[in-house]
Amino acid sequence: MANYTVGLGGTFDHLHGGHEKLLRVAFDIGSKVIIGLASDELLVNKKFKENLQSYDERARNLEQFAAKLRRKKDLSIIKLTDPFGVAITSPDLDVHVSSEETFASAQKINEMRRNNGLKPLILVMIPMVLKADGVRFSSTGIRQDMAKKE
Repeated sequence: MANYTVGLGGTFDHLHGGHEKLLRVAFDIGSKVIIGLASDELLVNKKFKENLQSYDERARNLEQFAAKLRRKKDLSIIKLTDPFGVAITSPDLDVHVSSEETFASAQKINEMRRNNGLKPLILVMIPMVLKADGVRFSSTGIRQDMAKKE
């Protein structure tokens, strides 16, 4: 583990295998991990919103996962009220971890950091994680399945 501060962001709704892979990579790379967690207000237009976990529940799940990795003390969660948060303003970040799906946002973060006079982040992209049936993990899919059962 290098002495990097790693940032990543998202909704982290119904924490699944794809999220876990993203988090494991972040903790493997960094001595400190900062997660920008989307506020409930930021998610008003999410699909199947009625099955979206609350901010507090999503934060608790992230803390529990970090504790499972014995890294809870290395985790900071920051509430996101905009899509980019501290990723575009903090000089303390070194690395950004994203999925294939969100890599374009990571590139946009670096562009905005440069415009703000900050060093670009090292960008790490992990491939999509597939379930046993070959379909990628998806929080939207989980919420959709929950809606079908209601």
